[in-house]
Amino acid sequence: MRDKKVSWILFTIILICDLAAGFYICHIKHIVFGDAISRVANAFYVIYIQPPHLAAIGAVWNPLPSLLELPLMLLWPIYKPIATSGLAGVLMTSVFNAASGVLIFKNAIDFGRSRFVGLILALLYCFNPFVFIYGFNGMTEVPFSFMLLLFTFNFIKWMENENPSHIVSMAVALALAFLIRYEAIPVSICASLIVTIIILKVHRKKLVEEYRLSLKYSLQKAEGKNFVLISPVFYTFLIWVLFCWIIMGDPLYFLNSEYSISAFGRGYAVDPVLKKLIGNSWMTLQYVFLKTRVFLIPLIVIIGYRIIKRQIFKWDFLVLLILILSTNILQFVDLRKGLSAGWWRYFLYPFPFILAWIPYELKKMNSKLFTGLCIVSLIILNVSVGFAWFSNTIAPEEYKDLSFKTLSPKEETQREIAKFINVEIPHATILMDCVWTYNVIMNVTHPENLVVSCSYQFKKAVENPKLYNIDYILVPSNGSDNINQDAINIRYPNLYQKGADWCVLQREFSGLYKLYKVIKRPNKLANGLF
Repeated sequence: MRDKKVSWILFTIILICDLAAGFYICHIKHIVFGDAISRVANAFYVIYIQPPHLAAIGAVWNPLPSLLELPLMLLWPIYKPIATSGLAGVLMTSVFNAASGVLIFKNAIDFGRSRFVGLILALLYCFNPFVFIYGFNGMTEVPFSFMLLLFTFNFIKWMENENPSHIVSMAVALALAFLIRYEAIPVSICASLIVTIIILKVHRKKLVEEYRLSLKYSLQKAEGKNFVLISPVFYTFLIWVLFCWIIMGDPLYFLNSEYSISAFGRGYAVDPVLKKLIGNSWMTLQYVFLKTRVFLIPLIVIIGYRIIKRQIFKWDFLVLLILILSTNILQFVDLRKGLSAGWWRYFLYPFPFILAWIPYELKKMNSKLFTGLCIVSLIILNVSVGFAWFSNTIAPEEYKDLSFKTLSPKEETQREIAKFINVEIPHATILMDCVWTYNVIMNVTHPENLVVSCSYQFKKAVENPKLYNIDYILVPSNGSDNINQDAINIRYPNLYQKGADWCVLQREFSGLYKLYKVIKRPNKLANGLF
């Protein structure tokens, strides 16, 4: 009962701290990460883009974060910042960070550690500068890390007692992880591998002799466990593919479309550092290690103590290494192909694996010295993250956003556009692509008048705005590196620069957007080249 009370207090403290920081950064200072506000926008479209439809959530990014934010969008009519400042995302990630702390504390107790040690581990994880900031900024890193913690704790328990319920919990964690980030795919493959290793090399020794000598029995057991483990994530992936195929007409829409991660990634290949990695496995490995190394500090303590105790060549340590490597496989492949920005946040995930493993190591070593060393290593990690945050070689400019005191020019311009629409043309039907206008959409008073990428008639309206009663068309500057994601610029590549005879420039906004009034039907013979 006392542990439950401590858990609730811990949850409340972490949640309040994250919510307070998130409200200040995202609403007061207006610093919202683009990927975070985009996921909030996906939830917003479901309800407020007419007609309301779940498919408006999009078929590119994994949908669970936006689905969790969806009920909060009902508050938008009475409290706009829930969407416009991304506060729905702040609440979502804050809850996951607080839940992570409780999960760590609870499992430390389950592994025989004291409440004090459990609290220290939970607080050092949740208030790690990186985890804390991503715990309030609405991104997917902390929710995904929560699923990794949940998976790892249940795996260790299953490794020790073979309780089938832990396999089920692992399977659920992996399926939910896939609904948050695509890194869950290599993690699931590696999970299947380590379950097979444990069955063949550890659990097999516990069997009675007639079964221990039967490799066929062990393989059948591994097959059954893997079927339970992988089926949920496999069917989740299958449903996602069918969703893309039925609604978008392409089963791999999340990979092939103009809005896909791959399409965005092609813009990153021009970076001089990332360009050198393309096709070069050795340099890519070095880059991955550079980005990951700060999160591996506690692993050094584990390795050192295992060497002293002659426990380094054990199957459980191999399992830990496979888990740590699993989340970086996708980044290695994408970086080598030039399809990743290589941002530091992509390399966080060894940390939750190591943190989840520490209670098991503490129980195994049963040493106060080792416990102290692990805690010290986590403190050093937290301090190192603070320094790395401002390192030009480890962290790109996006991590220095917290020093900004105003909106970015693009976001400020989008809000200016929304204000103009609300005052000058509040009831006009306006065509725009969500990819670069989500802040416009969530700040207008009448989003039901907009025709955007998730609208049923969007593609046809792009081809013939006049036929679909479009009054205005909003076009972003085609000087952006990633402007190939904007459907209007794809269809009319010279529209922003030169205009067209079927529309009249109404207003230009800060050299970033132009609003055109549609006056007649486009000339199809011109193929959009005006």
